[in-house]
Amino acid sequence: MVKSVRKSRIEIGLSVEEAAIKLGISVGYLSDIERAKRSVTAKRATEIASLYNSTVNELFIPVRYMSRYEEGESDARQGRLSCNP
Repeated sequence: MVKSVRKSRIEIGLSVEEAAIKLGISVGYLSDIERAKRSVTAKRATEIASLYNSTVNELFIPVRYMSRYEEGESDARQGRLSCNP
């Protein structure tokens, strides 16, 4: 079942501020993730899913066919994921 990141946070009773503190990220960054304005690494997606008692596959969609970046291909190699808005 696909779930909204924001709804999953609310279901466990956390405010965006509380969740951001537990994840060690800014409120603005978490808000952007929830609104699908920012992508996240596979590691960050796992951290969010774990905190929200969910799975990565329920909250995020893999982003494929990213253009390669010659100097290290950082985004593609880090496994960027986009969230379900």
